[in-house]
Parts: sequence; C-alpha cells; structure tokens
Amino acid sequence: MVIIGNITIRFVSDLILGLHQWMIAVYISFALVVGIGILLRSRIKVGTVLLASLSSSLLFFILTNFAMWVGSPFYPQNIGGLIECYVAAIPFLNNGLLGDLFYSTIFFGGFYLAQLRFPVLARIKS
Repeated sequence: MVIIGNITIRFVSDLILGLHQWMIAVYISFALVVGIGILLRSRIKVGTVLLASLSSSLLFFILTNFAMWVGSPFYPQNIGGLIECYVAAIPFLNNGLLGDLFYSTIFFGGFYLAQLRFPVLARIKS
C-alpha cells in the first residue's frame, strides 16, 4: 500500500511539474528498485545494503540513460551514440551513487543505532 501511495504522489507531482517522454523509464526503474528493496528486507546487513544501494543507482543510471539515447535526437542511434550518452551522464551517476550511499548510511545506520537505544524497535524473531 505504501508503494502505491508513493508512486501516486510521484505521479501527481510529475503532472504538476510536467511530464517528459522518458518518464516510463524512470517509473520502471523505481519499480525495479522497490523489488531490490523487497529482496533486501530480510537480509539487512552492511554488505547487502551497500550492494543494494550500488545496484539501485546503477540500474537507474543504465535504464534512464538508455531510454534517453533511444528517444532523443541528441545522440546518434548507434553504439557510439549510446556510449556518448552514458559518458555525458557520468556526473549524474557520481552524484546518484554518493547520495544513495549517504542516505542509506543515514537511514539504515540511524535505525540500527535507534534499535540499540530503544530495543522495542528491534524486530521480534519467532
């Protein structure tokens, strides 16, 4: 239910801010990242959170920039144009990776510390 609400809020804000032809790639990327999060849910450890964060960033980068290359007149529709598109987007990948790693550390690390301080937050294992 939370996922549907999140996507609905994103879509409404996109309607207000404006849609573009690559939105489907963005939403597909979000859906796949949610899938990664669902897989991560029962395996929360430093390594798995790191792997999920990096995978999510790379997945978003690959899918959205591929869509940009396919649907854009800015790049030739050949392997050289695809490489040019990905190279031009590297600064966005760097920022995305750093942001995802930072916020994953804050959210997962913060919750871990909160569990130490307030044991009631820890999951009950049965």
